[in-house]
Amino acid sequence: MRVLFTIQKGFFDYAIIRIVNEQTFNTYEEASYALGLLKDDKEFIDAIKEASVLAYGHELRRLFVSLLYMNTMSKSEVVWKASWKLMSGRILYHKRKEF
Repeated sequence: MRVLFTIQKGFFDYAIIRIVNEQTFNTYEEASYALGLLKDDKEFIDAIKEASVLAYGHELRRLFVSLLYMNTMSKSEVVWKASWKLMSGRILYHKRKEF
């Protein structure tokens, strides 16, 4: 919210500051993304996709946990939804082999 007030001049209302390009957003965070003030997590999704070419699922999961631990992702749920299939590789294989 503070960033929005410093970037968008002339706004004195908390509700009006969430309007960007004549579109009203539900949260200040969404409005900040619309203005390009916050980064998207595309570079993290691309890194996991790139690593999936050479790495196994457990290594990708370790990479994801490292990214979570470093607190570098702004929307970790978006990264998870975009890459969970890559990270779950070989779990089914190992479970079938176990039984």
